[in-house]
Amino acid sequence: FQAEDGIRDRSPSRGLGDVYKRQNEVLTDSESGNIDFVELYNPTGSSVVTTQWYLSDDQANYFKFQIGPSLISANQYMVLDESFLGFSFSNGMPVDLWLIEVDGSGQPLRFVDHFSFTASPQGESVGRWPNGTGEPSPLASQTPFALNSGPRVGPLVVTEVHYHPADPGNGIDEDLLEFAEIFNPDLGTIDLSGWEIEGLDAVIPAGTMLGPGQVLVVLPFDPYSDSDSLADFESVVGVDVSSSSAHFVGGYSGLMDDHGEPLELRRAGSLLTGELVTEDQIFFDDESPWPTLPDGGGSSLHRVSTQFWGGNYNSWYGAAPTPGSTRPVMSGDISQNLASVSYTHLRAHETDSYRGCRLLLEKKK
Repeated sequence: FQAEDGIRDRSPSRGLGDVYKRQNEVLTDSESGNIDFVELYNPTGSSVVTTQWYLSDDQANYFKFQIGPSLISANQYMVLDESFLGFSFSNGMPVDLWLIEVDGSGQPLRFVDHFSFTASPQGESVGRWPNGTGEPSPLASQTPFALNSGPRVGPLVVTEVHYHPADPGNGIDEDLLEFAEIFNPDLGTIDLSGWEIEGLDAVIPAGTMLGPGQVLVVLPFDPYSDSDSLADFESVVGVDVSSSSAHFVGGYSGLMDDHGEPLELRRAGSLLTGELVTEDQIFFDDESPWPTLPDGGGSSLHRVSTQFWGGNYNSWYGAAPTPGSTRPVMSGDISQNLASVSYTHLRAHETDSYRGCRLLLEKKK
């Protein structure tokens, strides 16, 4: 491959599709008394020698730190903290980490791994989920030298996504029927001023407050200034915005990809830098095992529960769009969809707060 700085992979039999060591968990903004760290994971059945590996968070200097003579045993972890690396990460800032292999003469062979993520709240690590293979996600707890804990969820979550509306005809632009719905299951009122949905280029307007149990619907147009688009939306989707108890805001410039894409709800996070941090994540797709009816078939994606991670297809089902009237907990009206839920997945990131939901699912099998 051709990297940004011109380094080529000179070991074609071991390209990025054959990566055998991953950056698996990173803590960049450690709390008082703790230190930043990077965890490397070897998912193979053989030990990996690290003598010719370099780690860097600086694209201008990929050879910032040489790991040196050591090895990672099969299916084991190596943790490098800031005292060993000789540098710490920029608190409250996004981070990119590169892992590079060189040959015996010190010439770069290839990029082994690239780990990129937004700013993190203090004390929260970011790791791959599923462990060792997935995209970086905020973790529920720090787990150096061990299997990642599973992602933190919310507390505010995206509960409905209408990414590929059916063509209603009559000259109505179906792209203007899209929406994303945000639900506040928390106990307090949240100021969403300046929050963003990455992937939509949507910025929540200043002064937007969302109380406990309330819903915010984000539209691709401004419902207060674009009366024609609002009338089309209400007639096709079947909602009366003026009488709804939900909040409606818009518009955004980045229309959703009909074939699926990552969406990330980001909130105000770092008081030091002003950078936004991840509140919730979705990595939806239009192909099975994700629900397929939302792909132009008239349905939208609905979240099974506010406590299920949004990055997995098992956390979603397809049903008619209901912007502003979300039912974000397990209920009888979706029992017919439970057969498609992976019970192994639910157990993998189960917490006491929704173990009862898992037991309900098992009874429905």
